Amino acid sequence: MFSEFSPSVLRVFSECSPSVLRVFSDRSPSVLRVFSECSPSAFRVFSENSPNPRPAFLAILSDDIKATTEGQTILFDDVVTNIGSAYNGKTGTFTAPIEGLYLISVKITGYFKSTASSGSTNQYELKKNDNLYLRLNVNVNANTHWYDSSSVVTVMVLGKGDRVNVESVYSEKYVEGSERNTFFSGFLIE
Repeated sequence: MFSEFSPSVLRVFSECSPSVLRVFSDRSPSVLRVFSECSPSAFRVFSENSPNPRPAFLAILSDDIKATTEGQTILFDDVVTNIGSAYNGKTGTFTAPIEGLYLISVKITGYFKSTASSGSTNQYELKKNDNLYLRLNVNVNANTHWYDSSSVVTVMVLGKGDRVNVESVYSEKYVEGSERNTFFSGFLIE
């Protein structure tokens, strides 16, 4: 069941009781948590109080962006989790505090608004050090569907100080945020 996880993650699960292995949703359907009953050593792997905490963050767009500008960094401003303080909600940028393999996920939800979305594909870019890493396409159209979303989950090898953020490719696009369904997250795998 957990064979695709790294040995360090498997160690965490091996020290948890079977009831902990039930994974369930937090405030967002995509935010998964493992609860209680872990031994202290298992919990320390992800704890902020550990001498070497694993960087992890979850930031949610708290309000709609009514009209993007070309090249605008999306500011996921509601910082829910920020272990290691490596995500900056004012700049929308995660800066890797240590070298390693990170899991990064992004979900963008678009909304059709005649003044802000043309009914074509809205594009967003996941960037590493200002270079395109992956692209997300959100297709909104009043004739077929008013909302659409695109998401990506990927791994990145990051060096200390590498920066990751999400940018809008086009101007005048509407990003839905008031329903807490547009987010950016990541954590150090190893």
